Amino acid sequence: MRLDGICIARLHARADAWQVEGLDGIKAGPAASVGHARRAALQALQALADILPRLEVQVQQALRTT
Repeated sequence: MRLDGICIARLHARADAWQVEGLDGIKAGPAASVGHARRAALQALQALADILPRLEVQVQQALRTT
């Protein structure tokens, strides 16, 4: 997955497993099909998307105090 040209995570989907490679490590799990693996990997990536607004606030606060 790319965001504004920057790779934030790599998603891997196989018939028996899924994997998300992020900056902080790898999250993986079992799957019943490639479609299931892809959906599971995207759901794992959703957690990152959910915290991005909080990251923006933290960066703005750090810029104000620097």
